Amino acid sequence: MEPEKIQSNRAKALHVRSYILQNLEQSDLGLSELSRRFFITSKTLNREFKKQFQLTVQDFIRDERLKRAYELLKLGQQVREVYQLVGFRHAESFS
Repeated sequence: MEPEKIQSNRAKALHVRSYILQNLEQSDLGLSELSRRFFITSKTLNREFKKQFQLTVQDFIRDERLKRAYELLKLGQQVREVYQLVGFRHAESFS
């Protein structure tokens, strides 16, 4: 693989991470939506993301949603509000 392509994929992984952190509340946020948005195959995005952050895209999204939910719950917000604010579709996904 050419050095420019490698650098480009690394840069995209960093950009995707920023996008995820800014858009966690979107319940449709996932690998296929991100790969379409950033014009990179799902396989390449997941591979680069895992190289950079030691997590797959989905694992990163889940972990960040749970961290944000924990903070909101500590502030006293109700579970029925929090799961939607952090992008979970169903409260059951949250337990």
